[in-house]
Amino acid sequence: MRYVLIIVLLFLAGALCAIDFGGTIENDTKAGLGEGEIIEQANRLSLWLQLDFGDTLAFNAQASYIFTLQDMLMYEVDAFAIQGEFPILGESPFMIKLNLGRFPLADFSGFVLDHLVDGIEVIYSNSFMDFRLAGGYTGFLFKKTTSILMTKADSNDISDDDTFFAAPRVIGLAELTFPEIFLRQNITLCALVQFDLRPEDDLIQAGTSGTRPVDPEPDLSKGGHLHSQYFGIGIGGSILPSLYYNLFGYIEIGETLTLSDDGTDYRYDYDPILAFAAGGRLSWFLRDSIASMFGLEVLFASGDNDYSRLLEGNSDSTGNLFIPISKTELGVAFTPEIPNIFLVSLEYSMKPMNTLKDSMWSNLQTAFKATAFFRASTGYISEDGVDIGSDSLFLGTEAAVVANFRPFSDLGMVLSLGAFLPATTADIGAMAEGSNFVFVGRFEFSFSF
Repeated sequence: MRYVLIIVLLFLAGALCAIDFGGTIENDTKAGLGEGEIIEQANRLSLWLQLDFGDTLAFNAQASYIFTLQDMLMYEVDAFAIQGEFPILGESPFMIKLNLGRFPLADFSGFVLDHLVDGIEVIYSNSFMDFRLAGGYTGFLFKKTTSILMTKADSNDISDDDTFFAAPRVIGLAELTFPEIFLRQNITLCALVQFDLRPEDDLIQAGTSGTRPVDPEPDLSKGGHLHSQYFGIGIGGSILPSLYYNLFGYIEIGETLTLSDDGTDYRYDYDPILAFAAGGRLSWFLRDSIASMFGLEVLFASGDNDYSRLLEGNSDSTGNLFIPISKTELGVAFTPEIPNIFLVSLEYSMKPMNTLKDSMWSNLQTAFKATAFFRASTGYISEDGVDIGSDSLFLGTEAAVVANFRPFSDLGMVLSLGAFLPATTADIGAMAEGSNFVFVGRFEFSFSF
């Protein structure tokens, strides 16, 4: 009887709406040499379903199975949302868009937040502006696929076999964009907030203190909560017909756990966060037969010299380490996360067979990229191998070659080769002496059906 009911419901759904479905197979393989052999592989099978209820309302669902060499049983529901587009006053440019359920949420830069949430997003658009208001919760996502790792408690969850879900955080976003408000320039204003909802009983309490040798050592295996707010601005557009730029800046405030320790007395307190991040990209397109482009990219995220570790390592007064909500890895062979990183990157890309208009080879794009990595302060970064005692900020240089080939609309391949030359202390660099040269090759494959 149960199966009959399911068949009836599917028949009714098919009669009331248009159904589309399909899937994607993805492979991501990385191999190389550094501190040892680097071998990583991830395979992903995704199945999706879309139900269209007329021209204004749709339901989208997608689920994935992920196989890696470290974990053969990973699952995630990538989408489960009702989406709508509702024009106001008939065919006018006024429009309201809706996302309700599970969907990806990102800020305009993608550097602070780019993650799945369970929540709601409303976008109001007209010919003058776009206004976006969204809120969501991350505690129902599986921990194995999350990229939110902001506190020691978040890190502990990853290694806890009894914990299945991601960090319980509420995220809110408000974003206002004025497209081509003057001289073809775009301006975006953004505010992001995230609140840690972990129970206080599971965390270190403010005011916890001790004196050696009478009291036990501070408990470095536990952490506190971290609440943060981000206020950003972005501006971009064209300078000349073939020259474009994008700039952004964020200020982060909030509060983080601080351990003050003079060797005899120690105390835990919550201190304010005051940090910032900024970046930009300049792109020059050459209108010739091989679709060339030169790019210059800069990114800076503040650090803190007195941090004793990257996660909740503040030890003195205000925390100046910029901590995004979701992680973003930079580079090919050297892949630090954003906190306490300053980089300058030069890129040249082209389509060498762009003249073959009727050939699939015209979709081959190659890029050559050189990146200089620095610390923003003499504190910690996410990667191992840094000499914390060094006063140098220079981490090293990466050279990368990337070939992106999409012979058909449903088939794509990317081959990346990267080499990182560390700047060791012997060479007036921030990396520890003896740090190894790193070479990495990465192949990504995607097929849709």
